[in-house]
Amino acid sequence: MHIEVAQRSRAAQTQRFQSVDEFGSAKIGRVRRLPPLTALRAFEAAARNLSFKAAAAELSLTPTAISHQVRVLEEALGRPLFRRRPRPLTLTEAGKTLFPVICDGLDAFAEAIMTVRDRSCSRGSV
Repeated sequence: MHIEVAQRSRAAQTQRFQSVDEFGSAKIGRVRRLPPLTALRAFEAAARNLSFKAAAAELSLTPTAISHQVRVLEEALGRPLFRRRPRPLTLTEAGKTLFPVICDGLDAFAEAIMTVRDRSCSRGSV
C-alpha cells in the first residue's frame, strides 16, 4: 500500500512537470535570464521619448540614472540600442527591434495589474 501511495505521488509530480512543459519550459528558462526590469523600463521610456532627460522626468530619476540603466541593458545584450552622437538621440537597428516588444510587454503588465486591482476593488478587498 505504501508503494502505491509513493507511485501516485510520483505520477502527480510528473503530471505537474508535464503541465509546465505544455506552457513551454524553454520560456520559463528565458524569463530567468531577463535583464533587470528597471533597465527595461528606462530603455522603453528613453526610446519612446528619444530623450534620456524626458525619460528621467517621467520615471522620477536623473538622466545619468537612465543612461546607466540603458548601459546595463546594452551590456546584457552585447550591442548598443541608441546612437548617442550626433544629436538627436536615435535607436539603432537593435533598439528598433527591441522597443515595440518591450513596450507591448510593459503594456501587458499594466493591463493585467489594472484587471487584478479592479477585481479586488469590486469585491471590496484591497
